Amino acid sequence: MRVRPSHHKSFSTLKKTLLPLCIVIFSTFSQNALAIFQVRFLGGTLNETSSSQKQKGTLFKTLISFGHSLRFTSSFTYSQSTYGKVNILQGEIGLGATYYPHFSQPVPFFLPYLHIEGVGLFATEDDTSTTSPKEKKYSGAANIGVGMDINFSRTFGLTIGMEVHNSKQHRILIGFLQGY
Repeated sequence: MRVRPSHHKSFSTLKKTLLPLCIVIFSTFSQNALAIFQVRFLGGTLNETSSSQKQKGTLFKTLISFGHSLRFTSSFTYSQSTYGKVNILQGEIGLGATYYPHFSQPVPFFLPYLHIEGVGLFATEDDTSTTSPKEKKYSGAANIGVGMDINFSRTFGLTIGMEVHNSKQHRILIGFLQGY
């Protein structure tokens, strides 16, 4: 004999009370106590001038954050760049934190921030001057950045920023943010 959970008496009681219980629990929190969940979509340029040849390219970054003054973040970055005759495709997955020193409710129109994150790098380098196969690289790095959110409402705005990647590469980012 096999027992189905949906026919079990305590399971059906739990199913009936779960939604009302969740509504009661979440309605007891004040609106200010709930953390801000924010998604950012950024595009920009990257430049590296630490060697004799300059690395230049473009990047796209998606960043998800959660919190108020101190927000925990996760990000994904995709970039394409050239370094002499070498084409580089790079992806990054990162975890970090963003600090908003002037955060308040209601959210100010201009909101500066400091961002720090550690990233894992996955890159493919293709030297177009030779017939050698593409070289794949895996490593880690750190990003440190500053910027400004321009909030049109509590849930929508623009963001501009600059970050230094691994103390060599400078990135300028412009995009929009969506808060929830």
